[in-house]
Amino acid sequence: MRLVAQHISNCTPEVVGSVSFPAATQEEFDDYSEFPPYATGFGVLLPGATSAIYQAAGSGLLQSLSPITQWKYAWFQTKYAGTTNNTYDIDFHMADPNNLPCSFSGTDSVTGALTTAFWFTIPSMNATYLVIQ
Repeated sequence: MRLVAQHISNCTPEVVGSVSFPAATQEEFDDYSEFPPYATGFGVLLPGATSAIYQAAGSGLLQSLSPITQWKYAWFQTKYAGTTNNTYDIDFHMADPNNLPCSFSGTDSVTGALTTAFWFTIPSMNATYLVIQ
């Protein structure tokens, strides 16, 4: 899965990471330090920068960005259990249509052949939920 977080009301700072979850995973991430073993680091694009810098999960920079960024986009592929082979559900682009991120588009609900996913945000809590079944 590719996850993208951006400033709550702007395009930058932007935090991008690749995350791999095994089947039947249920996780809650309150900040960027809680991602290992699913992700070890993130690319960070700061305002005015032309390229991203790599930051290890839990770095001081990521921790300072956590309260001012919000998950805005997820792209994921599903694999057959125990393999690296894609299922028929291979192109899910998830996002809150009311809070679309810069340069990305997605939907808050997708039903595929084997997978159903939905996305919702609670702005007052800066909380984003992505449920994949």
